[in-house]
Amino acid sequence: RRLAQKMAFILEDQTSSDDPGDEVLTTWLQTHPERYRQAPTLDLELRYYATDGDRRATDDADLGDAFPHGQKLLARTHAQLDAQLGGEVSEVADGLELGAWSGAVQGALGVHRVRVLGRHPGTLPDLAPVRTQVLADWQHDVRTRSVQTASETLRLRYNVVTE
Repeated sequence: RRLAQKMAFILEDQTSSDDPGDEVLTTWLQTHPERYRQAPTLDLELRYYATDGDRRATDDADLGDAFPHGQKLLARTHAQLDAQLGGEVSEVADGLELGAWSGAVQGALGVHRVRVLGRHPGTLPDLAPVRTQVLADWQHDVRTRSVQTASETLRLRYNVVTE
């Protein structure tokens, strides 16, 4: 086992991991979109009720109280909404039609009413903002494939006995 680990280390060290250029990295990005796709986002308008929210949320004329994050949350992922609002707000927003107000929704800081202003699907970014990660992933893949190929070549040349 240690010999195999040492050989893998030597083979990895010998593998060139130069920057292949934008064309190769763009192709890598497009063939592995699941690794880099940005999460879908929502644009929301909120009415926040710090006190007596269940009753106040039924009154359309009650515009609510000041909320620390503002009344409009734009281009927020579900994770961001969960962190900022807590509760079931992002789940309720998913079920709303565009422009419709929700009923009372319990959040971490109080009760909200939510209206979805816009939905944006997850997108695959251009290379520039994710280039560093794409390059690292490409280099890791090249090293892994090189070690596998070299290991197979060595196994064919020698009689390997394992205990």
